[in-house]
This record gives sequence, C-alpha cells and structure tokens, in this order.
Amino acid sequence: MRWITPTVGATVFGSFHALVVALPVISTWGNGEGQAFAVAIFALPLVAHLSLFAVGKSLLYNGPQWAYVGVFAVGGTLMYCGAGALVGLAVQRLISAVRSRARAA
Repeated sequence: MRWITPTVGATVFGSFHALVVALPVISTWGNGEGQAFAVAIFALPLVAHLSLFAVGKSLLYNGPQWAYVGVFAVGGTLMYCGAGALVGLAVQRLISAVRSRARAA
C-alpha cells in the first residue's frame, strides 16, 4: 500500500511520455520536424543535458539514428517515470500529513 501512489504517478507520467514523444520518435525513426518538436518540448531536460557535452551534441545533430531513438524513447520515458514517482510520493506525503492533522484535531 505504501508504494501505490508513486507507482501510479510513474505509470501515468511514463505513459504520457510514451504516447506523446516515444511513439512519434519510434514511428518516424527520428526523422521529421514533428518528432523534433515533441522531443524539444517534452524532453527538454534530456536535450539540455545532452547539449552540454560534445558526445551529446553529436547524438542530437548528426549521430546514429538508433542512438537518438533509444535515448529519447527509452531514456525520456524513464525520466518521466522517475518524475511521476516523485510527484506521487509528494502527493502521498501530503495526503498522510492532512490525514494526521485531521486525526489530531
């Protein structure tokens, strides 16, 4: 019962990324402006971190397509799962604090 809310958050956030970003990236195999806009908007932390390093810039702009697809389809979805788990954990802590405050009153 303790990990239900973080698991739900991770599932919801990961599913959102899989539908909005990973599916277009995989279906176009990393080609086209539509998937590039989705990556730039929804995977901005990954793009920002990759653009800091020469290897990342190579991956973003002229690297192998399979690496680009893998990083943004798998890595981005895992990033969103982690963020969803953190949001779920925060919601769980907030709910438990409200419940304990209500019991004390």
